[in-house]
Amino acid sequence: MEISIQPCPYLPNRESRAIILSDPGSPEVLDYHLSRGWRRAGAYFYRYRCQGCSLCIPLRLVAANPLESHRRRKRLESRNKDIEIVPSSHIIKEEWIGLLARYAETRHETPADEAEETLYSFLASPYALPLEYRDRAGKLVGLSFLEKGIRSLSSVYFAFAPEEAGRSLGTYSVFRETEAARAWGFSYYYLGFWVPGSRKMDYKADFHPFEILTPCGKWQGFMDRGEDALPR
Repeated sequence: MEISIQPCPYLPNRESRAIILSDPGSPEVLDYHLSRGWRRAGAYFYRYRCQGCSLCIPLRLVAANPLESHRRRKRLESRNKDIEIVPSSHIIKEEWIGLLARYAETRHETPADEAEETLYSFLASPYALPLEYRDRAGKLVGLSFLEKGIRSLSSVYFAFAPEEAGRSLGTYSVFRETEAARAWGFSYYYLGFWVPGSRKMDYKADFHPFEILTPCGKWQGFMDRGEDALPR
């Protein structure tokens, strides 16, 4: 077990304290750690134990439960009715590198030359499942990286072509991948951490019904996204 102390990746002017464990590469182990609030990166599992803060709340969707009506769902389905989602092999494609580089530069101000290294880190996972989002003409408009255990499907990263930003593919992907988790026989679709107050993480609580991991280590069904309703 190691401890990594870094600037908080989600909230400004805060320090994060991550506990890190090595991953033996077993789907059963992935299920176990996801169910206990860990996330996975590279060859490690991690979770946050920060001084005076507990806002990184593990969130998952129960695959068997259809999502309640989302305020944007019908609009997104209409906007993306030309999209086909295709599971892919682990062989890196040049168009993947190009899409990820443009996405990283545009959305995260990350150097484009890091894209290939990022792809290798995703695909090195023994659980990796890449999904291509293509339009009717065959253009790659989105790229999703998932990890699959025995009962769990976990969202790792989603990138889209910057010129396709109007499609809101990140939000759309949650609907489609929850449906895929159910069709493929998974029990849960993990969305990582919900961080109330973080612009890039708070959207996860827009998908109802969801479950959160409470401080006592039990998953609790949740219908109200308000912070006042959070378990203490």
